[in-house]
Amino acid sequence: MKIIENGKEIILTPIPELLNQNEEVYKSYLCDTEGGRIFSVRSGRFLVSNPNHKGYCYVSCRVGGKGRPYSVHVLVYSSYSGMKQSDWRAMGLEINHIQENSKHINEISNLELITHKQQFQDKHDPYIRAKMGTSRRLTIPEVREILQAWINFEGDKRGTFVWDMVEKYGVGYKAIIDVLEGRSYKNLGELA
Repeated sequence: MKIIENGKEIILTPIPELLNQNEEVYKSYLCDTEGGRIFSVRSGRFLVSNPNHKGYCYVSCRVGGKGRPYSVHVLVYSSYSGMKQSDWRAMGLEINHIQENSKHINEISNLELITHKQQFQDKHDPYIRAKMGTSRRLTIPEVREILQAWINFEGDKRGTFVWDMVEKYGVGYKAIIDVLEGRSYKNLGELA
């Protein structure tokens, strides 16, 4: 199927992953693999995708009258490859987002199938060691410094701030994100 959006022709393709539900769901949604978006045939528009706490984007597809979340990168890769996730998993493969800090970018040009082991090699992700972290834990004074620095941060990209803190404190990317999002050191207010 083709649609025109802002004067540009967009090709929409079927999504085999949705065959896991039923034929009606499969026919109700199409994918713009170049744009990394999911199109609802019923409403005639693209679905809004929402990132989870890890940054992966999800859309809600109606299955049996209820919305069910699907990860956008899985739907896009399924549409592009003509396979279901169970097919590539059976081959020992999983989807990798190629660009650094790009779990929200689901264009097919940013997705590749690789093994789980390959995802943790520097050639696929030079920042993997920082993302995986170290066994080092932040101290309470360091957490306070990070939170104060975040309050005073004048930049517009959280990722830039996080990578600066990773480098400064020698901990993993997730450790800094967890501090900023309140998933770790929750009792910091009580310790003050």
